[in-house]
Amino acid sequence: MDVIKRSTCHEADGSKSKICAIVSELAPHGSLFEVLRETGPFGPELTKFYTLQLIEAIHYVHGQGIAHRDVKLENTLLDSEFGLKLTDFGLSGQISGSQASGLERTEFLGTPGYMAPEIHLRVPYQGQVVDLFALGVCIFVLHTGQFPFKLATLEDFHYQHICKRNYT
Repeated sequence: MDVIKRSTCHEADGSKSKICAIVSELAPHGSLFEVLRETGPFGPELTKFYTLQLIEAIHYVHGQGIAHRDVKLENTLLDSEFGLKLTDFGLSGQISGSQASGLERTEFLGTPGYMAPEIHLRVPYQGQVVDLFALGVCIFVLHTGQFPFKLATLEDFHYQHICKRNYT
């Protein structure tokens, strides 16, 4: 099971009546979250190193017309040379959205500590924007070793800690 969790999908094919074959690259160093948990906060240079890789990955995905919608450190795997791989596209969707405005509307989606205010408030949002908000949370966590928002209760978290926060 550990090997499966530490690999990224290169290709998948199949249907309800066919077996799906997945070819994936081994990512033996686990996720950035696991490394951070073991080492503590990253210094400025290492934070910058992984931030640039995460930006490139998100930029590539957006260029393919896809919003990841669950960007988080747990969804980044490190290959044999400690290169970052963005994984877990289970919540991803097309950028264009279901409405002509390019806005999407979904139910509660993603991981609470990384979610943009629009998701918490359940209002229409742009997929790229929520990915960039999550990117900002990732950068904060990499550099400080803690999340920018404290979770008291889920309801309190939604409004008080994200939507009403005074950002500096």
